[in-house]
Parts: sequence; C-alpha cells; structure tokens
Amino acid sequence: AVKVLRALEGATDETRQRRIEVIGSDLLVKSLGDLGIVQRIEVPHQLGACNSGTSYLIVDERELESGAWAGTLTSQSTTRFLSLSEHIRKAKARGVVVVVVKAPQQDHFSNELRQMAMVLFEGTEPNWEWEDDVYFPVLKVLTSVLRGEEG
Repeated sequence: AVKVLRALEGATDETRQRRIEVIGSDLLVKSLGDLGIVQRIEVPHQLGACNSGTSYLIVDERELESGAWAGTLTSQSTTRFLSLSEHIRKAKARGVVVVVVKAPQQDHFSNELRQMAMVLFEGTEPNWEWEDDVYFPVLKVLTSVLRGEEG
C-alpha cells in the first residue's frame, strides 16, 4: 500500500486525471471536459486499444447514424461494427466502464452493442435503480446532457 501511495504522490497531474473516450456529440465532449481528459473518437480508424488509464468509454448510438460512423450498426457495415466491438471488448478487459446511449430506432447490430454495455441509457436515464446512492460524476454529466440541461 505504501508503494502505491508513493507512486500516486509522484504522479503527474495528467496521470491522476480520469480519461474518457467518447463516440458522441461535441456538446457531450465539452461537458465532460471538467471531469478529465476526454478523447473523442471521431472516425472508425481511430479505434484500437484503449488508451492507458481510460476509465470510461461512452458510445452514443445516434452518433453511429451519420458522418464517418454512418451505418455502423447495419449489416452492410459488419467490418466497422466488428472493429467497434473489438475496441469495446479490449476496453472491458482493462476494466473500462462501457456506457451505451440507446438510439430510438434499432438496427441490425443494436442489440449486440447494447449487450456489451455495463451501463445502458434509455432516453435520459441509466438502466439501474441506485444512481442516487453512488456518485458517478461522468454519468451525472451524461444524464444532464441527455436531458438538455447542459450547453
């Protein structure tokens, strides 16, 4: 325990900050900025191994409907979806909390993506009953953004 405390004391501020990877909106990235180092994964070729120290991976399904991510959940984009699911698998193996924000409509791979989530947001609420009992600032900000309270 002493070695761990000494390592933390000597760590740089960047090492101590939580890292958050986001496939989501500019507003979400901006809103999470005060909570740590936020990396927006803007295009599929940025997928790979999670950055060291990443705490959260947030995937908003609505972001997978347009731009460089368009069609990721459809059967025509199986390769892109497999890259995303491999990224999520590696993140979970490293202890990263995987959060998925459910889109209103469902595509070919939607259920598979949702099953990979540790936390699934439907509408503006996470899928658990104890969010008031545990303090998760990242999820609190995400809830505020989804409710339209941020920005």
